[in-house]
This record gives sequence, C-alpha cells and structure tokens, in this order.
Amino acid sequence: MTSMGRRRPSGLIAMAAIFMLIEPAAAHAQRAAYHVNLPAQPLGAALRAFSQTTNAQIIFAESQVRGKRSPTLVGAYTVDEGLRTLLVGADLSVVRTRAGVYSVIAKRSHQGAVRVPSPRA
Repeated sequence: MTSMGRRRPSGLIAMAAIFMLIEPAAAHAQRAAYHVNLPAQPLGAALRAFSQTTNAQIIFAESQVRGKRSPTLVGAYTVDEGLRTLLVGADLSVVRTRAGVYSVIAKRSHQGAVRVPSPRA
C-alpha cells in the first residue's frame, strides 16, 4: 500500500493529457475543409445546414436573418470561409468565442469582439 505522500497525481496527469489533445483538435477543426453543397436558400436554413455539415456551433437571431438569402455554397470550405461566404451581402458578420462558438451579429455591433480572420491570399 502506498502512503498519501507517495501517490501520483494521476487525475491531474490525465486532465493535462486531455487538455493537450483538445486544444490542437479545436485548432484543427478551424482549419479543416469540409465538402459543402448548399443551394441558395433562406439564410437561417443555410446556417443550420452548414452547422450540421461542419459540426460547428453557430448561433444567430432569427430576426437578424429573416428575409435574407444565402448564396449557393459548393466546394471545400473551412468553417470561417464558409460562414463569411454565406453572409456576403447580408450586413452581418461572424465572431468566434473563446469556447469556439460562432456568433452571427450585425456588422455594426461587433466592437471589441474577436473577428473571424480572413483567409490569407
């Protein structure tokens, strides 16, 4: 039997290993390209379909997307690229929280928010 002073903090080691695996996975998910095939449609429906295709958490107010349409989105897109493309002409932008949730907001209301970066040319 081991004494209390000699026990290894196996719980802490396991937690550290989990966090080391989660962070790279989250970063990879932001860069991963997904095959998308969405027709032009109401913007809310497009955002929900895109969320299902990419497994990204996307939140938005129905009132902000009502009456707006998405363009056709076909091809390989990262979550960031796809969302920016879906929001073209909608006077909306997207921010990503530290928890990895994407929030669609009015362009004029994102002061102090973390903007989804544009792809490098």
